[in-house]
Amino acid sequence: MLKRFFSTVCFIFLISPVFCQVDNTDVSIVSFGNGNMSEMDVESDTRGWIQELPMFFGLNYHFKNFAIGNKSIEDFSVNGSWVNARSQIGQGDYVFVCFDDSTISDSKSAINYSTCLEEFVKIIKDKKAIPVLFTPVTNKQRGLIIDSILDDLAKRQNIALLSLGEQSHQLLSEMPSERNGMLMVHTAIKIAKIAADLLKFQVPALKVNAEQFSHSSTDPFSASVNTSADLIYLELKNEAGIDFNLRQLPVTINGWEHYRNLLRRELLKNAGIQINHTLPLDVHETGEIRMPGYVIKKIYFQTRSGVYATANLYVPDGKGPFPAVINMHGHWPGGKAGDMVQSCAHELALNGFVCLNIDAWGAGERTTIHGVEEYHGSNLGASLFNIGESLLGNMVSDNMRGVDLLCSLSYVDKNNIGATGASGGGNQTMWLSVLDERIKACMPVVNVGTFQAYIMNSNCVGELMPGGLEFCEESAILSLMAPRSIKICSALKDANPAFYPSEMTRSFENAQGVFGMYGVKDNIEYQLFNTPHGYWPEMRESMIGWFNHKLKGWPEEKFKKEIPFKLLSGTKLMVFSKGDRDSLVMSTSEYCIKKGEKLNNELYKRDSFNRLKIISGLRGILKLPVDQPGIIATYNYEPKGLWKRSIIETNRRHFIYLRYYFSGNNNSGTVIILPDEGWKGVPQEINKYIKEGKNVAVADIWGEGLSASKTARKIDGRLPKFHTLARSELWLGRTIMGDWVGDIQALINYLDTTFHHSSITVVGHKELAIAALMQSALYGNVKECILKDCPISYALDRRDGMDFYNMAVHVPGILDWGDISLITALNKDSKIVFIDPLSITGKKITNEDLIEYKNEFSKMRKLSHSENEVFFKTESSA
Repeated sequence: MLKRFFSTVCFIFLISPVFCQVDNTDVSIVSFGNGNMSEMDVESDTRGWIQELPMFFGLNYHFKNFAIGNKSIEDFSVNGSWVNARSQIGQGDYVFVCFDDSTISDSKSAINYSTCLEEFVKIIKDKKAIPVLFTPVTNKQRGLIIDSILDDLAKRQNIALLSLGEQSHQLLSEMPSERNGMLMVHTAIKIAKIAADLLKFQVPALKVNAEQFSHSSTDPFSASVNTSADLIYLELKNEAGIDFNLRQLPVTINGWEHYRNLLRRELLKNAGIQINHTLPLDVHETGEIRMPGYVIKKIYFQTRSGVYATANLYVPDGKGPFPAVINMHGHWPGGKAGDMVQSCAHELALNGFVCLNIDAWGAGERTTIHGVEEYHGSNLGASLFNIGESLLGNMVSDNMRGVDLLCSLSYVDKNNIGATGASGGGNQTMWLSVLDERIKACMPVVNVGTFQAYIMNSNCVGELMPGGLEFCEESAILSLMAPRSIKICSALKDANPAFYPSEMTRSFENAQGVFGMYGVKDNIEYQLFNTPHGYWPEMRESMIGWFNHKLKGWPEEKFKKEIPFKLLSGTKLMVFSKGDRDSLVMSTSEYCIKKGEKLNNELYKRDSFNRLKIISGLRGILKLPVDQPGIIATYNYEPKGLWKRSIIETNRRHFIYLRYYFSGNNNSGTVIILPDEGWKGVPQEINKYIKEGKNVAVADIWGEGLSASKTARKIDGRLPKFHTLARSELWLGRTIMGDWVGDIQALINYLDTTFHHSSITVVGHKELAIAALMQSALYGNVKECILKDCPISYALDRRDGMDFYNMAVHVPGILDWGDISLITALNKDSKIVFIDPLSITGKKITNEDLIEYKNEFSKMRKLSHSENEVFFKTESSA
């Protein structure tokens, strides 16, 4: 049965030209712009033309696209999109720039267009990258303004200008269905081919794949069918389903009370939630806005020692005391001032509620650059894991302090406080309300589903409870609200499967039994709305009617007709003038840098170590299982040239794709290469070791190369690689680093029985370099670790370059435990070679910094009584 199932899985492995000869020089192409250059969801039937361009290049070309469809060039320049894009540009990269002319209506807008473009090109050149300009794809006759601007800039700066306009206009004029500005897949491919043709002749240094240009009777744009199953997707989904069924709730009130106490402690610990009600709030008010019937106060206050949050406080006219609602925002632009967020606040204030809108951790006015939007999740939010905290926990801690603030106000009725929010704000509504019993009633909107549905789905790290599925399901979290009141709002047109009403009702029905134990079965309810994801007017009307009933004691009213209100601009609601934020309000990166420095200072002040305890601690944070890594099956395939091929199935149901070359000499030693992008990045390394007479094995570890989950990569979209898998693993109580350590050990065991080699060298790239170092430290069976582009420390050093490493890099609590220096020191017998070590954000290590790092590494080796050799090889020291 297993062999029959697995034969289908391996089909793509057997037919892939993995040993073809290619140009081995890696080339990075960064692109940004707007319009139909931007990427579309791969599940839709539309595409941006840049998405299809990679098919005309070899595997050593790496594309990163930062184009955003609806942004003008000026918006792109000032709202953080440009900051994100330029942080990914490195020396020698090619940078494709293409902005349409839809916003050019007069001379002023033309000047703005030209100024922004000039600045982009200047910065690209300052980074020693190569700019390439494209005229925009168009389906209408264009004026001469943009052509003139681009032509003038290209000539003055001596850079390439490729004209897509004329050919694309001719192509699109024949396709009426494309006239809405969106490109169907087949059209996007044809536009990409036009661009590739132009690049081939105008930028010859870019080696356009000639094979893509020589087609006979076959359709040049038809893709080969991938018939392999996504084993990672199937395995993780299956495990989540098992967990859902196992997380049964107690059926007696005594059983539940015992369980709820244990559950609450586990949640606080795993999320790193800090509760300190005695910490001074130290509220600062910077201004207020007078509205008809209420006032909006602009404030910031202390949420933890030395950390302040920005907020808007909506206060009705009159003496009070008024019931109050803390209103949390989701992942929409504007944070506390987002349209849907402030709409709830205006309506609550008009109906006699005090409302507090707080900027979530890393959002609104708490971003890296004040007044510049950025996504607070992904690698940025996940950096909190490394210092022993979490984005979810930090937001809950902030919101608990928000409740402290409301309770401190003389005009607030402290016994009648509610909570609401949608999407990510709905998620925080749930977590805050169940953990803070001062919340009398809560309404989470478009966020309740099942934790099972989070696995292999699209969610933010701010909605991640590390290890959550090890001990609970969402029904248990909802049950913590009992006997207080909760009303769940779900959208029938929600696009995220994690929040489908069908998932919500599974959790609702399980939780309802616990409310029944308290005799308040009706205190948990739900309402469905015929809307997409969001906090829509009919939901707000339901919210006001429900809070009137629960917090004021009025008769229940399903819908309370909205009182008209006026939305304010985000700028008007800002606590600080743009760029003039009090330094007390820290961004996520600032906070992580400061705490990382503090933890490292404590590490290097230690004067002794208990080696066994340290190793046990590392195993603990990696979430390594008690049982040793092993192999349950091996599948061998016919050799391809000099290379033998196998797929190894581990006892953790991981499948490792392995190619290996046997030199014929068991005493020559074996080199295991762990590339971060599969086979395509290692041909030069392979040849070097073969010439040295080594046995060579190249392995695609879980989630990499041929072992990758195509579903996860698709869900990741433009977010960093492993975003989906890292979150899923953490929900299930594992880390990718820990999984990789186990896979490397299983691989070594297999090769040991195959080659009977005299010694093992492991060559790890980037994130896999860390895993190789950890494996060697824990198992002590590697003679030499060669670590390429490995981070020299987990301590965050800056915001730029945050996505240099993918999401697999994060290990919750790693800096509480130690750092890379300590892992290196635990390698008692292995020779460790760092080649071009980098900071955790990919910054090159200067000679001056390297001296300090060497001292730190030396101290850790001394304290660990390690006699191993450690070498650092950099470009500057070569």
